Amino acid sequence: MRTDKMTEQRENKHIQGFTLAELLIVVAIIAVLVAVSVPVFIGKMNQTKNTVCEANRKILVRQMVLDRLEDSDYSEADAVAVMENSDAYCPDGGKYSLEWDELYIKVTCDKHGSTSSGMDEDIKVSSNFIDDYRDFTIEYLKDHPTKNNDEIRKAFLEKYNGKWPTLIVDKKSYSIQPFYQGKDKTKPVEECVWLFARANGNADAGWSVPYVYNIVDGKWYGATKWDGSPGGSANISYEDTASLDEAIRNSKHSSGKNQWVEVTGYKESK
Repeated sequence: MRTDKMTEQRENKHIQGFTLAELLIVVAIIAVLVAVSVPVFIGKMNQTKNTVCEANRKILVRQMVLDRLEDSDYSEADAVAVMENSDAYCPDGGKYSLEWDELYIKVTCDKHGSTSSGMDEDIKVSSNFIDDYRDFTIEYLKDHPTKNNDEIRKAFLEKYNGKWPTLIVDKKSYSIQPFYQGKDKTKPVEECVWLFARANGNADAGWSVPYVYNIVDGKWYGATKWDGSPGGSANISYEDTASLDEAIRNSKHSSGKNQWVEVTGYKESK
């Protein structure tokens, strides 16, 4: 009888559940996993929404371009009707707006940016200009390795007959100029060039500017005032394009307002 009782006690020990300490450890591990995985999941989800929105904007622009080619009387009102009646929409709840011109069509999402027809010169001026300056700087530094940003800009300006391209925002003109952050000579030139725009045609005011072209996403951004309203000015002298991109996306005023906002509805000219 005693032996049976001892056997029963041993069996009971084997079927005991987790202790409170063990449960707490498991809960803590799960909490850590959730804390790590949730931001990654949200980031991937936001990236997916951005991709879907961009694809939908391209669908709308392509449809409008085809319709206009087929119908000589096609108007902005017809294009708006296409946008309003289409199943293509922003999955993140963004609102689409249309910019219409004889040369191009642009559909803008207030959360994810703009998509334009192939006839839009807004992006081409900036992208071609930054490519020219980058290539010029690479070749120039081969023969003048000690030259700085101001000296390279001066030599490059001669190539453009002494005139920078123009950015027009809200009917105001700004001089588009290149910038080369050449402090770290070990970094590739591609990672150290970008564009900015300001009313003053020279660099006397330093590198605090109202507009900057983010080469990472190919978009113009405007500096804001302390309360988040347009019309501010901010420094653009960062270590490289990645640091500039990070600042554009995440820098905030002490008020909590974004220091930079994307510019839409602008024009460019050479």
